[in-house]
Order: sequence, then C-alpha cells, then structure tokens
Amino acid sequence: MDKTTILDAVLRNSEDVLSEIYNCKILAKDHFVDLGACSIDRVAIIDDTLTSLSVDIPLCDLTDAATISDLVDLIYEHVEH
Repeated sequence: MDKTTILDAVLRNSEDVLSEIYNCKILAKDHFVDLGACSIDRVAIIDDTLTSLSVDIPLCDLTDAATISDLVDLIYEHVEH
C-alpha cells in the first residue's frame, strides 16, 4: 500500500468526520487541532481510515499524530509495502 492511498483515505475520513465544523479543504499539512478535531474526532478518523484500508493497527500506535501527514506516515510504517 502506498502513501497516496493512505492519504486519500485519511483525507476522505477527516472530511466526513469534520464536515460540520470545518468547511474548507483539508490538506496533508493540517493539524488536527487547527481543524477543530477533538480526541473523539481523531479516534473516529483513525478508526474509519483503518477500516476503509482493511488494516489492523492498535489505535494507541496512531493517536500521537498531530497532522494528517503524521497519521499517514504512522499508518505507512505499520503496513507492508
């Protein structure tokens, strides 16, 4: 799985979860805090992304991601390439 596939999934799920509070285009460099994502929103984004990618990674390994790009990198580190 490549980073583009992961990024697309993270962006799609971020937009789905945050659509009511953030109406701008979400970018890879964006910080979850700046997007208005609380910890529950982040867990929802991570869980939805892992489900859509059919990947099983412990949530605790991913919750430290500060930006969309950080999350992509962490997921990428855990999947076979």
